[in-house]
Amino acid sequence: MQNATVAEMIAALDADRAANQAKFGALDPNALVYADGPWTVTNIICHITIWEEEFLKGLQAHQAGQGYLTEMPDLEAEAALNAFNGRTVSERNNLSYEQALEQWTSVRQQIKDTLASFTPEQLAAPMVAPWGGEAASPVAQTGGCIWHEGHHLKETLAAVGNDSAQVG
Repeated sequence: MQNATVAEMIAALDADRAANQAKFGALDPNALVYADGPWTVTNIICHITIWEEEFLKGLQAHQAGQGYLTEMPDLEAEAALNAFNGRTVSERNNLSYEQALEQWTSVRQQIKDTLASFTPEQLAAPMVAPWGGEAASPVAQTGGCIWHEGHHLKETLAAVGNDSAQVG
């Protein structure tokens, strides 16, 4: 039987994604969001996907009784993060908007499937998210996906002049 907390988190992931997908979908996929890079709406979706893929690796490692931390360049913290983000997003510059959306959808489904397959013991054991930080339950760590996507959606809407859409 699936843990109620897992079911609630999966429902939250679904509701959040549905709302955000509608907001992202109303935007020009080629609209510029960040000039450094440059990053478009499509690049933002790729960036969110990349970090959800990293989180999925963390969940899978946790399920196997291991830990996983994202491998960062050997630089100062913010520089390492910027280098990782720049490199990984540029690796997906050849993706169409539709391909980016497919990957975005696929990784979210894999996260939900993995959470749903955890044993009660795996759910109770704290894990460190791949981006570091304090250990918390896998369900609590999953809230980072919702936060991260909302953060970039807010910045995206502000950058493309569509800040009228309310973001939770």
